[in-house]
Formats: sequence, C-alpha cells, structure tokens
Amino acid sequence: MNNFSIEHLISVIEKGKVRGFDEVKEIDGECYLFQYALKKKNGLYNTYFFYIIEKDGNY
Repeated sequence: MNNFSIEHLISVIEKGKVRGFDEVKEIDGECYLFQYALKKKNGLYNTYFFYIIEKDGNY
C-alpha cells in the first residue's frame, strides 16, 4: 500500500466511514475466517473483530 492509499484510508475513516477487511488464516491445521473493521463515531474509534473456524468448506 502506498502513502496515497494510507492517507485516503485515514481521510475516509475520519469522515465516519467504515473500513475493514477479511482474511483466511490457517492455525494448527484449521482454517479460520477473520474480519476486522474500524469506524470513527462521536470522536471515538470503534473496532470490530470477528473470527470463526471453517468446517467442510463453509463458514
């Protein structure tokens, strides 16, 4: 990610927009879906973190 992308990300979060991403990680031979998000509201930064184990190709 270049500096412009980081500056843009900071700008939209400061305006109250939600930004996040998800990823799949393998831990001890099991696949997990992780989700993260960040939002600024009333001067506070709210975060979201969620993960769940993948079973038989489903989340």
